[in-house]
Amino acid sequence: MLVGNKTDLTDTRQVLAVDGEHKAKELNVMFIETNAKTGYNVKQLFKRVAVALPGMDVAKNRPPEDM
Repeated sequence: MLVGNKTDLTDTRQVLAVDGEHKAKELNVMFIETNAKTGYNVKQLFKRVAVALPGMDVAKNRPPEDM
């Protein structure tokens, strides 16, 4: 999993999202951009990691109201 963080700092961005996607493809890993400060995509990040774990099915292991 390759994670880009601090998406709120657009003026000081050092890696473009497209570059992150290319690197993730090169490394054969998933890519996501997040922002820990605002919470943007943080839950989605953990969901993707959980789904990628062997034997895990997130939909089966959580209450319907969380979906």
